[in-house]
Amino acid sequence: MPLSDDWPRLSGPESISLEKEELNHLWELVRALKQEQEFTALFSDPEQIQALSRTADTLSEIITRFQDGFTRTKPTLPPRTVEKLSVCLETLKDIHWCLKQEVLGNVTTIADLMPPNLFKTSPLESLSIFQRINAVLNSIDRLEVRGRDSAGISVLFTLSSSEFNRFKNYLNESGLSGLLKQRTNHSVLANNCINVNNPVFGTQDQVSISFVYKYAAEIGALGDNIAFIRTQIRNDLILMALTGFHLDTQSVSAHTRWASVGDITDANCHPVDNTPADKEIETTGTIHVCLNGDIDNYLELKTEYEALYDKIHPRINTDTKLIPLQIQHYLKQGAVIEEAFRSAVNDFDGSHAISMHTDLAPGKLFLAQKGSGQAIFVGIGPDHYIAASELYGVVEQTSEYIKLNGEESGQIVILDQKNPGGLQGIHSFSYSGDIIDISSRNIRVSQITARDIDRQGFAHYFLKEINEAPVSVEQTLENKFEKNPDTGLLELRIPESVMPQTLQTDLLTGQLKKSILSDKAPPVWQPGDARICSTPIWETGGMTSGRKIFGAVRLLHERQRHICHGHGQHPGGGHQPVRHHH
Repeated sequence: MPLSDDWPRLSGPESISLEKEELNHLWELVRALKQEQEFTALFSDPEQIQALSRTADTLSEIITRFQDGFTRTKPTLPPRTVEKLSVCLETLKDIHWCLKQEVLGNVTTIADLMPPNLFKTSPLESLSIFQRINAVLNSIDRLEVRGRDSAGISVLFTLSSSEFNRFKNYLNESGLSGLLKQRTNHSVLANNCINVNNPVFGTQDQVSISFVYKYAAEIGALGDNIAFIRTQIRNDLILMALTGFHLDTQSVSAHTRWASVGDITDANCHPVDNTPADKEIETTGTIHVCLNGDIDNYLELKTEYEALYDKIHPRINTDTKLIPLQIQHYLKQGAVIEEAFRSAVNDFDGSHAISMHTDLAPGKLFLAQKGSGQAIFVGIGPDHYIAASELYGVVEQTSEYIKLNGEESGQIVILDQKNPGGLQGIHSFSYSGDIIDISSRNIRVSQITARDIDRQGFAHYFLKEINEAPVSVEQTLENKFEKNPDTGLLELRIPESVMPQTLQTDLLTGQLKKSILSDKAPPVWQPGDARICSTPIWETGGMTSGRKIFGAVRLLHERQRHICHGHGQHPGGGHQPVRHHH
């Protein structure tokens, strides 16, 4: 059960410990509720949902009282105490956000995504389908700030031939077989398209079925596209019917687009597939691809493809279409899917990040990144992986991640859901085919949470930033001044974590003659110079915080200090201090 004996019973503001270890323990308990097994148990238990709702309300009350009291007493507290309590307050807010939005909020969102009685009449695995779809849609919704003229999602399943025949019989009895035939008869992968391979290429008793939902609109607001896609999924009778049968594998891939090549249309919206314009040309399985970046030699590759096979459909003019076609080209030459993917990405000039899933490798997600213009982050959860082009696309699901490093020689990562998880399910190699070892040393832990980067009801991130600016300034200045009882004047109060005692002594004794406020080193260092610089601490998406000290250097036998104030950027641009740990 979600609420075990280990779960704290919060009866009121006095019932919670502010010790770091206790708060971290509580946070781990809350985050564990997002794992599929625990979430399934919670989803089907209204009493547990109500109990957690009461816990969330109690936490909200605790935070309000804590913050009010902290604000009143902060000016009288030592800097180190303020820093410690600030961390406690932020952790409490993270716990409350996780419980209220990422657990209970997703219970509501997922319930709204599926028919009311589906969970009661279908196997437990049907819930996991919608939980995974919802997680990807939440991620894409946050990534829309990087581009929102179109969005698409592909959901790919495999099942046995016998189970597929049962599914077809159900469609016939329900009067849905005609609708299936209509949605599978397409030459361009557009909204509401279904693709069935019976059998999957190279197999005898496996069938694949994929569902694609897309929306393209040049003018619109953040959130519109994903809201439309959610409606399409909710109303898809064939998808709802399929989730009642046993599925061997399932994978989800999605993309939100800022059209740099190709018109803003359903046909150009990612994912795109390997379907040729000429229906007489045989395809090798279902291949769905998404791209960030550009294929600089797109026209050259397009000319070569059309000389060998057929003309690309006139409705499609995105460079992304060449990716699945190029993969298919190598498959037809006898390459296995892993080698076909590697060979194809080697053909593409320019900086790019590519994702692919295919029924030729059920349950696997292929990722490729090369150059410095794009990135791929792989979130590593206890029971899942989630990949995104920005860190804020994965942090709702997990704080642990790896970042592909293909700037020079390119890097490919293959994620396999059939493996136990963690690093064991990650296979990586360079574009040249050399194995890249992924170990625990490569795992990073995000210092941001979904609370930091969620729009929280604002139409745009810029509006959120404007609204939060006064609080950011207040938190930056608070506890930095104290009143001198002798003079009645305010004195600057800087903790040693920001300005070490040795540097304070140098300033007081006159050893440091000049402070240089700059992001760059001066052309010539002079004895007695101190550089105070504002330096972003790298964290993808521009989200980071905290004060960092860069070590001392000695020039001309005098002490020179780098005092660096870490700051970040909001996903929408501009500087945004996310956390204030003083």
